[in-house]
Amino acid sequence: MAVASGDEVYRKTGRTTVREPAGKVSERGNGAPARMTGTVSLVQEQRFLLAGARGDGHFFLLSHDATLADGTPADGSTLEELVSSGQRVAVEFTPSAELLALVAHRLEKSP
Repeated sequence: MAVASGDEVYRKTGRTTVREPAGKVSERGNGAPARMTGTVSLVQEQRFLLAGARGDGHFFLLSHDATLADGTPADGSTLEELVSSGQRVAVEFTPSAELLALVAHRLEKSP
């Protein structure tokens, strides 16, 4: 699984490239989840903006089967709680060829 901390995500020929802080680049084929950490700063229904440590932002859409780390379903109210708390969160996601947003499958609150 690729790990990034609010770093840039690129699509190229059906692969997702994640640039990590140390310049290390990890690639995953379609369907393989990547991971990004940041703070949820905007929410609208099932859509949210994850702000990275460097001020960059990435748009996400919750998958219909998105969960928290403990297995409970994630929804719009979960996202609202994350905005209110300001707590950092790690998001496991996959890209979508049909959407401008990344698809979030799992959210894990960071300590």
